[in-house]
Amino acid sequence: DDPWTKAVTETFARHSLIRLLRGRQIGLLSMIFVRPYLLPFITNIEEEFIATGIGGVLGNKGAVIGRFRLYGIPFCFVGVHMAPHIQNLEKRNEEFHEIVQTKFSDSLCKAFLDHEFIFWSGDLNYRLDESVSQERAIAAIRPGDSESLKPFDQLARVRAEGKAFAEFQEGPLSFPPTYRYDIGTQDFDSSPKARVPSWCDRILWRATGKLGIGLRQDTYTSYEHYCNSDHKPIGAKFTLAFQPDDAKQNVEFAFPRTTWACNQVVERNQIVYSNEQAVCRKLVCSTLSSPARVYHRGTG
Repeated sequence: DDPWTKAVTETFARHSLIRLLRGRQIGLLSMIFVRPYLLPFITNIEEEFIATGIGGVLGNKGAVIGRFRLYGIPFCFVGVHMAPHIQNLEKRNEEFHEIVQTKFSDSLCKAFLDHEFIFWSGDLNYRLDESVSQERAIAAIRPGDSESLKPFDQLARVRAEGKAFAEFQEGPLSFPPTYRYDIGTQDFDSSPKARVPSWCDRILWRATGKLGIGLRQDTYTSYEHYCNSDHKPIGAKFTLAFQPDDAKQNVEFAFPRTTWACNQVVERNQIVYSNEQAVCRKLVCSTLSSPARVYHRGTG
């Protein structure tokens, strides 16, 4: 594992979370973690990689997609780095439409937009309109008047016009623009390029509502105290309004649960796992309602 993957996996393991998926494409890294008791109810795990960089082949821009079914319900998580620069608005819209054409092997949910829940996050790179200068933007942000900049947000406009992300929702932008900062400071770009502050980093979601399962966004925020990048990281918390009665205490780990991660889905209810010592275990659940246990499978 690369250092980022190792650090995140070890951190989440301390909170009893197991890595289900990991996808990497040059600068894009996407991971999905789950509670152990959910493992017997997760099926149809897939990853896809979409390159939208120079010539449509370089992976420095694009998407890493992870999808699965939980209790038979299809979920899709998309991590993106979309086209940069203020003038590339149409390119970003085109990338959105390219990504949503992704197909999967799930016979009951082959199309991207067939998923009941889709979460789309990352550096979407939508900027404030060219009519907004850096000086004007900073003058609004410093006294806490970011609200006055929202009518100039490119992403909000293309959603309203139906050009991209029309079926997606987003929580209120109650935090300052996340780009671009001088690294190590809270100051906006002081380079000669004088980039206009923008909400480049976003989290959107889509729920079809066909199954009657409620989705609520509880938080949506940036972490402004982090200064080791020219972006500010963001995060969101969601609550799904369903909890099957038999979902608790279905998985018991027979060995220390440190940095477990899913390596391979063998069949519907059989998942092979390994830890950092490359010791294999096997989780077997004969039926969705029976308890499962992780057993030793071998070494090497």
